[in-house]
Amino acid sequence: MSVAETGHPAVEGQATLDPSSPGFFDRPAVDKELRRVADICHTCRRCYSLCPSFDVLFRALDRPDVEGEVDDLPDRDLADFSDLCYECKLCIPHCPYYPPHRWNVDVPRLVMRDRAARVKNQGKPRFRDRVLASADALGRLATPVAPVVNALNESRPVRVLMEKTLGVHRDRMLPRWAEETFTEWWRRRGGATVPGDGLAPSSDRVALFVTCLADTLFPQVGQATVTVLDVDAESVTVRLTVLEERFPSVIDAVLAIETTGRSSSRMEAAAEDGDPTV
Repeated sequence: MSVAETGHPAVEGQATLDPSSPGFFDRPAVDKELRRVADICHTCRRCYSLCPSFDVLFRALDRPDVEGEVDDLPDRDLADFSDLCYECKLCIPHCPYYPPHRWNVDVPRLVMRDRAARVKNQGKPRFRDRVLASADALGRLATPVAPVVNALNESRPVRVLMEKTLGVHRDRMLPRWAEETFTEWWRRRGGATVPGDGLAPSSDRVALFVTCLADTLFPQVGQATVTVLDVDAESVTVRLTVLEERFPSVIDAVLAIETTGRSSSRMEAAAEDGDPTV
C-alpha cells in the first residue's frame, strides 16, 4: 500500500487521543489508523533502533508473506507493536511527521487509544497486565517491607514462579524497591506538598512532579533534583503526579476521561499558581 493510497493528508488536524470523538473506541477505525501509521513508519524507519515496538513492526513488514503491505500485516503483529510500547515517547522528537505535521503520526497516543479500545470492547486486561501496570499499588505494598521483597526478587524459585504467572523472565534484572520513598524523605525533611501561606513568592517556587519511578524505586533521583534546584524546603512545592493512584492503569484513565471529560488537574493547578514545573 502506498502513502497516497492510505490517504495520509486527510488526517490533517485530527486528534489522535480524544475519547469524545466519534469512533474513538471503534475497533475497525483503530485498526485502520494503526495500519495507516504503520505504513508511514515503514517508509521512514527513522525509529528502527529506538525500541522493541518498531523492531517487531519492521521485521513483520519485511516478512515474505507481508512484503511491506500493511493490509497483509496480521492483527497479531499490530498487537505486539502496541503491547511492546511503554510510553517512553522517545519516538516523538525523532518523528518528522509528528503533529503539527498534517500526517499526524503520534505513536504513543495511538497505542494508548488501541489499548483503551481493547478494554472497551473486550473487557479488562489480563491479571498480568493489570498487576504490571499498577506501579503505585505495587510500591505501596513493597516499600514498607522492601528488604524482604528485594530478597525474594533475587530468589530463583520466586523468579521461576514469577515467570510462569506474570511472564517476567527469570533472568530479567529487576530494580530494587526503596526502603524510604522520596515522598517519605520529603515529608521528613519538612517540605511542602501544596502551596499555602508562608511559602516563597511564586517567582521563587518550583513545582516538582514525582512519578512512581522516582518515588518508590529511585528516590535518589528526586533527591538529586532537589539538590540541583539548590533551594530550601520553603521554596520548593513538591506535588506528586499520582495518576496510577487514581486509576489502576493508563487505560482506565482514558476510559475515565471518556465518562468524566477530565483528567488529573494537578499540573494545571501548578500552572495556575504560577509555579514553574519540573
